[in-house]
Amino acid sequence: MRRNPGFEPSVWSVLNSVLTDQWAVIGGNEHLHLRVSYPLVMRTTGLGRIEGGELVLVPPARSDEVLAGVRDLCKTGISGIVLFGVGRDPLDQDSIECAAPVIVVAASTELEVTRERINRYIVRRRRELFALEQQLHRALIDAAIAGIGMPELLQRAAEVTGGLVVLDRGGELLLAPNDAERPTNEELVRARQALHRDSQGRASYAGPPRMLSLEVAGGGERKGLVAAFRLRDERQEEDEAVMAALASAISIVLTRAPVVAIPPLEEVLARRAGSRFSDSFDPEARWAALALAVGDVLPETLQRVASTETEGRGTRYVLAVSGQAFVVLTPDVSMFSWDWFLATLAARTRVPVSQAGLGRPYPGLDGAARSAREAISALEHAGGSVMPYQDVELTVLLLSLSNGEEFARARLGPLLDGSPAQRELLETLRVYLASGKNAKEAARRLAVHRNTLLYRLRRAQELLHLEWEDADAVFALDLALRLNSLPGTVMGAGGDIG
Repeated sequence: MRRNPGFEPSVWSVLNSVLTDQWAVIGGNEHLHLRVSYPLVMRTTGLGRIEGGELVLVPPARSDEVLAGVRDLCKTGISGIVLFGVGRDPLDQDSIECAAPVIVVAASTELEVTRERINRYIVRRRRELFALEQQLHRALIDAAIAGIGMPELLQRAAEVTGGLVVLDRGGELLLAPNDAERPTNEELVRARQALHRDSQGRASYAGPPRMLSLEVAGGGERKGLVAAFRLRDERQEEDEAVMAALASAISIVLTRAPVVAIPPLEEVLARRAGSRFSDSFDPEARWAALALAVGDVLPETLQRVASTETEGRGTRYVLAVSGQAFVVLTPDVSMFSWDWFLATLAARTRVPVSQAGLGRPYPGLDGAARSAREAISALEHAGGSVMPYQDVELTVLLLSLSNGEEFARARLGPLLDGSPAQRELLETLRVYLASGKNAKEAARRLAVHRNTLLYRLRRAQELLHLEWEDADAVFALDLALRLNSLPGTVMGAGGDIG
């Protein structure tokens, strides 16, 4: 007996409209938005078949039994549990482990009367919500097909919900009413949870005030989200119907919009007659590149930020795509700040750029290509930061060596058995060399006594047959230690080399 969940009322609206006597939520309070398909009255014959979406009504005689198995019952997908004639105070609320709401009602409430009220309420609400959906289809979806613009669609949705309605396209916000106060950063972060993989394109915040956001997608591509803020609880189902229709209408409008085409990096850097980019690369200019994985930021947002930042400083830019990264190239780096560019991008999107790679400036088209390669390499090793290429250049070089593992094994072999003692000696050697062979500083970094450090160094020297006065041998040891710390080695991955 499953019905269309789009026409189902929420647990909150059912309780608020049907339970006239005193009631209280003692568990799962944040899940009151769950849908109710139809009520199931628990009887002495057992639960019967649970299909999900039911609001379980529990007579007083069965309350203890149900509470004892509440965890298993909640796994069936029910919308909520209503306990009749159970006092709130005797219950151990901390022991109620259920995502769905668990409600207790006063002893004076009659179960059978309540069941009939719930049935009548659900039937009435389905009719009302179905009629509303038909109205919204005409007001929003049909209007979008007819060519109405996004500001008017948002305004119509705002008039129905009575809240602030926002279209968020990678940080570019369109508001209705357009004179309303912008959402706060905290509100936008909550709304953007609809774009997370786990949320299935929907996010809500119970409030007060209440918030609801839905993903806007078209053609299998994410195009942003619509969100309504400062909503009233008593209009929960209506608001959800409005926002679902608005998301569909906005998707229709955006599908008609021209797609922003960002050229591949290979095309931008191609040396061929008539290339639309070759003239941009002044042979006297020194071009520098930034590579970043933008995530939810739309290409047109990135273009607008790049255009604003470069034109405001009297310079220019070229935007390209390489694999999963965007590459921004600009000349006259002395007139341009990458830090300011990233800060502006984060301000536009309200989502900080977590990692990026920076290439060094070089002249001409060949120099631009070199800087782009450096920026992409730096991005691959950024590790959640903005990484200049020069900070990872040695790592990139070492990773390119074809026989690096053999080189490291030949010099560190006796210390590569993976035991804690040998790992301790490897770390001691690494820190000692990184400290410029300053025993006092190395001991401080390792948080050991100087005599302990000297003992470890002597032990490592004996095992490796090392002469500290031999500059070539010390250089080779340092290089071997660096190779060994790369991914896939003993120190880099916790396993043996090779």
